Amino acid sequence: MIIDLNKIKTLIRDMKDLKAFIASEFERGGPSDPPYLSSVMVGFNQGGVYVMEALAMRYEQDRKLPNDRKFSWKLLVLCDEWGNKPVPGDTVYRKEQLPLQHEPGKPLTSEEINIEKMNGTYEKNWVRRIPYTIDEKGCITVEFEDASYFLTVFGVHGKSGAPMSIHKKEHSGEPLTTPRGDKLHCWYWRFKEQDKEMYAELPKITDKEIETRKKKRGREEPEGAAVNQ
Repeated sequence: MIIDLNKIKTLIRDMKDLKAFIASEFERGGPSDPPYLSSVMVGFNQGGVYVMEALAMRYEQDRKLPNDRKFSWKLLVLCDEWGNKPVPGDTVYRKEQLPLQHEPGKPLTSEEINIEKMNGTYEKNWVRRIPYTIDEKGCITVEFEDASYFLTVFGVHGKSGAPMSIHKKEHSGEPLTTPRGDKLHCWYWRFKEQDKEMYAELPKITDKEIETRKKKRGREEPEGAAVNQ
């Protein structure tokens, strides 16, 4: 669902009317057709900021609701970080840094952090991995916070094809070392948002495509996942 940001700009002087308009737009689309987040983000300074604020508030308010009553977005997975095309059943991970403290008011020392990293236990103990399973059309379903993150860091606008990512190039300039020791480019442009109509028109990934994609692999992480940070 596209929200008219020009309409929002005309309502900025009256916050009551602005909030009522945004609420009516949310109601118009409902959970099955939320605002097209990419366009709201691109138009952040043209009124999109008010929609983002309202979405963030709704996200917090709806945390305990059943999934079918919460806004969620479909993101087409273009590839994983090493350029592999997705296969249904693969997993995309959102990595979150946990607070570096033993308990409130007792942070880890720099020495403790360095020891954890040298021992290879830092990510296990201090990074949370949130899994999302790729569906039969090559998409993941995410809520507001993770949708915003993926699009900001790794996004391509689904309608215009313009990069939204903080990374200005499609992949790294020089090959990087993979978890398996290979030297490969790290791919940054990994996700395209799909609205309700776009998702409905996406074809399912065929068995032949799955077989072809698997044959081209051999460079994903040990658990065979499409990994993102």
